[in-house]
Amino acid sequence: MSLIGTIQIYRKMATKTKPKNETEVRAFCLSLSKRNKDILEILDEWSDELMLNKANTVCKIIREYPTLKRKAQLRELEAFGLRG
Repeated sequence: MSLIGTIQIYRKMATKTKPKNETEVRAFCLSLSKRNKDILEILDEWSDELMLNKANTVCKIIREYPTLKRKAQLRELEAFGLRG
């Protein structure tokens, strides 16, 4: 399943969704090229800082992205003196 020049992260999670012991399998796969392999180190650092696993860290970053983007835009406006 591994491709040359990529790093594979694969995670399976089984959760009970129905009372008759039937399970639903969810999977997340992140494939990174050699030029982006530093992303794993960054993700590890954030995971340690937030005390979350990698999957929850990615979800937290994605959920907070709009807020972080707005804050960056406000800082940019303040730098140009357009907001004050």
